[in-house]
Amino acid sequence: MASKLVPGGRLILDVYNGDHSPRRDGATRTTTRAGVVVETTTSIRGDRLGVDLAYDGDTTDSFDWQLFTADELVDMAQRHDLECLLSCTDFDERRSIEPQSASMQLVFDSGRTARRRPATPTMTEGCVAGSGHAR
Repeated sequence: MASKLVPGGRLILDVYNGDHSPRRDGATRTTTRAGVVVETTTSIRGDRLGVDLAYDGDTTDSFDWQLFTADELVDMAQRHDLECLLSCTDFDERRSIEPQSASMQLVFDSGRTARRRPATPTMTEGCVAGSGHAR
């Protein structure tokens, strides 16, 4: 993966937090958007998140995602020559990823130094595998 980035390039992920709790398997919620009633049903099966959408009880869409914890993503990135510079939640570098955080953001660097951008003080602190958040 690091080879796909330009020298000094960064990979930014904004993903669902695989450690998020509580997980409400089978939870259904109904909203109205642009006059269309949308019923959303979620399901959790192991490390998979399924979402079914029904529009006005007629048309449907189904989605399925694999969920990862921050530690899993950091470990996977390291195996592909990427270094984790920052992990946080709610797009706030001061907020560590915790189980109650539904989403998380991680910033990875290719480690190649050409045209490397200056890092902010928070980014130079990095990520710690095993903790799931910036140190």
